[in-house]
Amino acid sequence: MEGLRCSRRPGSFLLLAAAFLATAAVSSANELDDHWQKRKEEAEASAKRAYKPDPFNVTNSFNVVVHRSESELLWRGLSAGKKKRNKGGGPCVATNPIDRCWRCRVDWATDRMRLARCAKGFGHGTTGGLGGKIYVVTDPTDADAANPRPGTLRWGTIQDGKLWITFARCRWGFFHVVNNDYTHWLMYAIGGGDNPTIISQGNRYIAPPSASAKMITKHYAEEGVWKNWVWHSENDLLMNDAIFQVSGGAVQKKIKKGDWIKPKPGSYVKRLTRNAGALSCRLGKPC
Repeated sequence: MEGLRCSRRPGSFLLLAAAFLATAAVSSANELDDHWQKRKEEAEASAKRAYKPDPFNVTNSFNVVVHRSESELLWRGLSAGKKKRNKGGGPCVATNPIDRCWRCRVDWATDRMRLARCAKGFGHGTTGGLGGKIYVVTDPTDADAANPRPGTLRWGTIQDGKLWITFARCRWGFFHVVNNDYTHWLMYAIGGGDNPTIISQGNRYIAPPSASAKMITKHYAEEGVWKNWVWHSENDLLMNDAIFQVSGGAVQKKIKKGDWIKPKPGSYVKRLTRNAGALSCRLGKPC
């Protein structure tokens, strides 16, 4: 068999080398295209499994679970009678369905990722980051799609391996903010973009001393756009000159009264959150 013959002339060698590199580049590009096509198909399949088309139904389902948890807790309390328990003694008591999923387990400290399996509401089906690193989106820009910057959502989504991706504000969706205590925020307490619906009920907002940080809300859009969003404040307690900038949109869908978590007025928040803060948990025991 006649082998490949190479001319001794430098020009022929360079031409052969260029042809080889061009073939390798085409092959590499094809492999890269196949890689991203596969990633695209996997991402689409995962998103479809987790997608919930009606945000109101998702919120209602979450509230139903909370109501059930509260009812069970009340029933257990009545069954126990007036028997007193020492602080830190007795069975683990968790007052909401997410805490109940992890706090009463002995191995809670070594299985923090269990929180992904304990998720309710919109995050219920998005458990793809289990076992991965935590990545926080800090840069909302998307100016360079070919070479995204670290901190952007696009940069996080093109990384190999699993990531837990979280966002610094609310985007899209429906947010029912009930009986929380927001104290001395640095920039703002609630921010959002892309037309999220935010209903704030019975929260306490204590503004920081800085005169430039009294605004509770931050709309990531021009006023002509966000003024039609649905950002409502009802029975909130605004302290130290805190300001909640509402918008004029109306909730388009009628929500049943039983589907909401019934809020207490903002003046109750101090009592409602008196046991909030760092948990006094010990390794090897239910939290």
